[in-house]
Amino acid sequence: MSNTRALIDLGRLQANAAAFMAASPEGLDLMAVVKANAYGHGATACARALRDVGATAFAVATLAEAEHLRRAQIDEPILVFAPPLPDQLPAFQELSLDVSITNLDLLASISSGFPDLLRRGHIKFDTGMARVGLQPGEVGAMADILRKSGVDPKAFWTHLAFSANRPDHQTREQVAVFRSCLAECGVAAPAVHLLNTGGFLHHPELRCEYEGQSFSRIGIGLYGVAHTENAPDPPLQPVMKVVSRILQVKTVPKGAGVSYGHTWHAPTDRWIATVGAGYADGVPRLLSNRGWVGHEESGDHYPIVGNVCMDMFMIDLGPTDRVREAPTIRVGDEVVLVGDGGPDARAVAAWAETIAYEVCTGISPRVERHYVNPDVVY
Repeated sequence: MSNTRALIDLGRLQANAAAFMAASPEGLDLMAVVKANAYGHGATACARALRDVGATAFAVATLAEAEHLRRAQIDEPILVFAPPLPDQLPAFQELSLDVSITNLDLLASISSGFPDLLRRGHIKFDTGMARVGLQPGEVGAMADILRKSGVDPKAFWTHLAFSANRPDHQTREQVAVFRSCLAECGVAAPAVHLLNTGGFLHHPELRCEYEGQSFSRIGIGLYGVAHTENAPDPPLQPVMKVVSRILQVKTVPKGAGVSYGHTWHAPTDRWIATVGAGYADGVPRLLSNRGWVGHEESGDHYPIVGNVCMDMFMIDLGPTDRVREAPTIRVGDEVVLVGDGGPDARAVAAWAETIAYEVCTGISPRVERHYVNPDVVY
């Protein structure tokens, strides 16, 4: 019933996952990142589809996201990136979640009160992100707590701050700090992980860094929204396509202002169409007077004119002296806001002065998700 829909191709999602796994050495398992509702694509459906092609673990950002997956019968290990607050530890234990341990106080609390949870603990070192994680100077104290507990954690890990750009000295420095932390702690863990999508694509030499005991944490790459340099073969494919419908087609005279504030005026008599989506659906307001949408039937592109409103925006179909009769586009037609037949997420992000991650995750809950590949059971 919605004017605006996000079409999610689970077959493409599975193909992207298969490409990453094919490029992985033996022992480098896929931890599929499905946080933020699978980057806007739908966490439950995506997790089920990824599980079917061999993802052995999942990662989310919050306890609530993990609980959602457990209620959907996703029984594989789930790592929650955000460290738990003290009152959340019982829920982590009840749901059998993997926990990020990022500071000494949290480690001490878990080791003394939740030893089973410590066995699912992923101890994170802050090697240069300055977000969460144990500092290199705290490694000795961490090792003391672990030795006293008599329990080994499940994993050690870190997060790369520059990997999405290209091979760089900052990533090499972070890897060196990570290696130093592992060597100093003198404590073994079954798994080690540091590769996100950017690290996997731009630093292929790190895929074998801890052969036989590693995960790659692939997020944005699974959804086909990633830098193309060093991309796996076959190439990644975008999984999401966002479409909306034309609500009205009309003419406006030369000089007429369009939308709030009249930031665009018709240079000649024009055909104007109104699209049934706006910034409440995830169309960035910064696309006003700078973005375009695609019309697959005709292959035409139409610029966005005037300010994007909360629920609608307008597009310029061209001058009336060129299209004297009604234009090709009609009321009820679909136009492509993001994806095949329209601009890709990175183009939209450039217009909106942001990144493609924000474009995907910004598609709002009122936009219905439709899963379009009939061969995938979700």
